[in-house]
Amino acid sequence: RGSRCSVFKLQTAAPFVGNRRPTPMSLECTKLANSSEFVKLLQDNCHGQDFWLSCQANLASADFTRHIQSVRVESNMVAEIFTHCYFTVSSDIKADADAVLVEVGLGLRRKTVRSKNVSGCVFLLVKETAGPTTLMQEKSGLSADDHKLSAEERLRRTELRFEVADLEHMATEAKRSRTQFWLTSWTATNVEDGMKKVVCMRADGELAVHRFKRCWLAEVADCLSATERLTASCGHGLRKGAVRSRPGPGCVALLLSGEGPPPPAPVATPPRRAAAASPEARAAPEGQSQAKRRRVGPEGVAAVPMLPIRTSSSSAAKASTTSTPRPSPAGATPTSGGSGSPLAANGAVPTTLAGPSSEEIYIKTLEVLERRLAALLPTLPREQLSTPLVQEKLEESMRKPHGRLDKFKLEIARIWRKYLETTAGQTEDVD
Repeated sequence: RGSRCSVFKLQTAAPFVGNRRPTPMSLECTKLANSSEFVKLLQDNCHGQDFWLSCQANLASADFTRHIQSVRVESNMVAEIFTHCYFTVSSDIKADADAVLVEVGLGLRRKTVRSKNVSGCVFLLVKETAGPTTLMQEKSGLSADDHKLSAEERLRRTELRFEVADLEHMATEAKRSRTQFWLTSWTATNVEDGMKKVVCMRADGELAVHRFKRCWLAEVADCLSATERLTASCGHGLRKGAVRSRPGPGCVALLLSGEGPPPPAPVATPPRRAAAASPEARAAPEGQSQAKRRRVGPEGVAAVPMLPIRTSSSSAAKASTTSTPRPSPAGATPTSGGSGSPLAANGAVPTTLAGPSSEEIYIKTLEVLERRLAALLPTLPREQLSTPLVQEKLEESMRKPHGRLDKFKLEIARIWRKYLETTAGQTEDVD
C-alpha cells in the first residue's frame, strides 16, 4: 500500500524444439503511475532503440497481466524476446503512446501505434539482461533501405546528405546541377518529417537514396507557389512534368544526383591577346595589325565581340595606351587595371555576389538546434551537464553522426549554460 508499482510474474512456455519438453519462460510485469515514466526508464537504462511500445484498448489493469501472455511481436511471443513489461492505465492510449514515441523514437516499431483515442493500457517491452534482443539482431542485419525498417532507422543509416536552406539557395543549387535534380513537396510537414519521407520515397520507380546524394529542404508558407517559383526559374529537372504540389504550408525538397559541378574557373586571356598587349608585340607591326583587325571589322566597322569579358579586356588595353585617363561614369565603381566585369555595367549581379548566403543558413540551423536543446536539456542530469555530453546527446536525438555538430560547439556551450542560469531557481527538492 502506498507503493507506486506493482510487480507480477508471468509464465509462458517456450516453443517446442524437436521432442524436448518446453521450458517455461518468465516475463516480469511492473505497473507504473503514468506514461511519462516510460521516457525516464528508457533514458536511465540506456536501452537505445531496443524496445517495443504498444497499447491495448478497453483493458483494465487487473486483466492486463493475463492478456499480455497472448501478445505477439513480429510473429513471436513477447516472452521469447523480452524479459520485462512495464504498463500503465491511460484514459487516451493513442495520445500517451504517441507522446512517448516522439520523445524516445519508434524503437523496434515501423510506425506509430494504430489505436484509437480510447481508454486502456499502454505497455513497454524491454530486455533487461545483457545483449540485444533477437528482434534487434535481425533488424541489424537488414540493409539500410529495407522496407522492414522504420523511416527513423532508415534515416539513421542513410548516406544521403541533408541540408536546410531557403528557396534562393535551392534555386542556385538547382541551376548549378544542370537539370540533374528532383523537386518535390509535402504539405503539413516540417523539415524533420520531410527527411523521413525522402529516405522512403521513389523517383521514377527508383529509391531516392540510390539515385541522389544530396538533399536540400526548406519550410515554406505555400508549397504550390514555392514549387512553381523554382520550376519557373530552374525548369523541371529530371521530371517529365510539373510537380504536383498542393497549396498550404509544408516542406519543399530538392534532391541532387551529385556533389555539384565545380565553380567556373576564371577566363584566362588567350596567349595571342597577351602577346598583342605586351610592349614587344606592340613594337612589332604584325602584332599591331592583328590586334587592330580584331578590334575593327573588315569594312572599318567595330566588330561585335563574342564574349563580354573580351570587350572589357580590349578596352582596358586600349585605355592603358592613352596618356589621359578616361573619367569613370557617374555611380560606377572604379576597378584596378580596368578588369571590372561587364555584367555589372549591364545591370546583372556578379557571380561572386549571387551565391548562397552562408549567414542565413547558419542562423536557420542554429534555430533548429536551440529548439532541440530546449526539449533535450530538461531530460539530462543537471550535475553532469557538459559541452561534450550535450553535443553527443543532441547528435543522437537528431540522428547525426558523432562530430557532425563540432562547428556549433561554442553555441551549444552557450545554450546549456544559459539554461542552467535561467532554471537555477526552478529546481525542487524531492524527499
